[in-house]
Amino acid sequence: MGVLLLVGIVAISGCTQNQENTTGFTAPNTVTIENFAFNPQEMTVKVGTTVTWINREIDHDVVSDTGVFTSPVLANGENFTHTFTEAGEYPYHCGLHPSMTGKIIVEN
Repeated sequence: MGVLLLVGIVAISGCTQNQENTTGFTAPNTVTIENFAFNPQEMTVKVGTTVTWINREIDHDVVSDTGVFTSPVLANGENFTHTFTEAGEYPYHCGLHPSMTGKIIVEN
């Protein structure tokens, strides 16, 4: 009964932008940060798409190599979003751990 009640509460409450998704489901246009990596490391989206990075471990941030966006430091469970308004390639890295890299490719 307790599990059923918990499932019902989760289904009713939904998720907000700053809550960690604990269901194991990853929403479209979402990059997870875990095991010192961005997953997926590369993503292709259309102009106007909002991408969400969700941190699932120690502190990280998301820093555009071209200065287009910079997140605050994200603690475990926090997220950052950015809407891409122009086509192009947007490489990024973790400012705290520069070996962590990723890229968003934006198409018309």
